[in-house]
Amino acid sequence: MNVRLRALFNLYDREFGPAAALASALLAPAGILYAGAMALRREGYRRGILPSASAPCRVVSVGGLTAGGSGKTQVVAFLSQETARRRMAGAVVHGAYGGSLRGSGGVVRVTPTSDPAFCGDEALMLATLPGGVPVYASRDRLAACRLACDDMGASVCVLDDGAQHLGISRDCNVVVLDASSPFGNGRCLPAGPLREPPRALGGAHVVWFVSHDGRGSSTAVLDRVHALNPALRFVRSRSVPEAIEYPAAGVLPPGTVEGARVFAFCGIARPHRFFDAVRALGPSSLDTRAFADHHPYAPADASSLAAAARAAGADLILTTAKDHARSSAVLSASVKYAVIRTRLEITFGGDEIGRILGAEAAGHVPVR
Repeated sequence: MNVRLRALFNLYDREFGPAAALASALLAPAGILYAGAMALRREGYRRGILPSASAPCRVVSVGGLTAGGSGKTQVVAFLSQETARRRMAGAVVHGAYGGSLRGSGGVVRVTPTSDPAFCGDEALMLATLPGGVPVYASRDRLAACRLACDDMGASVCVLDDGAQHLGISRDCNVVVLDASSPFGNGRCLPAGPLREPPRALGGAHVVWFVSHDGRGSSTAVLDRVHALNPALRFVRSRSVPEAIEYPAAGVLPPGTVEGARVFAFCGIARPHRFFDAVRALGPSSLDTRAFADHHPYAPADASSLAAAARAAGADLILTTAKDHARSSAVLSASVKYAVIRTRLEITFGGDEIGRILGAEAAGHVPVR
């Protein structure tokens, strides 16, 4: 997403105040046109006017309706670990966002030593996930699935951010929604944060709610989502901190943050969400620095962050796993930071996980 759209997205993401309301109203006609175009595109695939090819394995699409920040990558990480735990031959297929590979059309298997500037930071983060399955990255999701099948005999591929990639058929469509704000202001880009209107849930099999603040989905939200597609199945989860990990010095419990003077930095879609999570751990003070999503860290950032942390008198410098994936080579020598590792805790619908992965069901369901 370009800088201007990202600025709008961040504006809509917080409390919907006068500035956001004005921007949304002015851009509403463009949002209507965008929503119409996306609806026509989806209908073209549903009717077979636009081609959708099948992969030689089960395909699980994990995607969202909003432009980032709903928790899609956390869900993909969870399914990656579950696939491995169930001893299924599986792989994660990533679109190589933020990497030069995306422009080349090539396909690679991502390893812990891969360059995030080439494969993308999220792909590298998923490849270094403890207890996960192999990760393949490419703009061409179908080619990546085929390579995973040829390489390792994958029986299931999990597509990261696959909701709008309808050119590949899928056996299960999982749409991830923010439990507290599933549709933002209800408008599509650029008048709101939606990539597609809510009626796109008609093509989903499972809606997976992720709570980032400990609050669950309201009854009104559940009723609205169910009304859009009565056949939907639900999973609810919450994101919880699991550990504070120093890349070169071991792992500490989340309680380490309590009472400490903390400096936190990140370059993710919704930086305030990370800062709020740190604040909830009880630091005595918190200073922050936010960068653009997928920010390519440079040596100048290392100097700036180190100086800001000293000025804040920080006992602890924290960032996200995604930021660590793309920053470690540049920052680690100058900034002694730690990474907050989080996990998803399933609060409802745990029985759906096996059905999503195909451990308890078989058969191809074409994209709708």
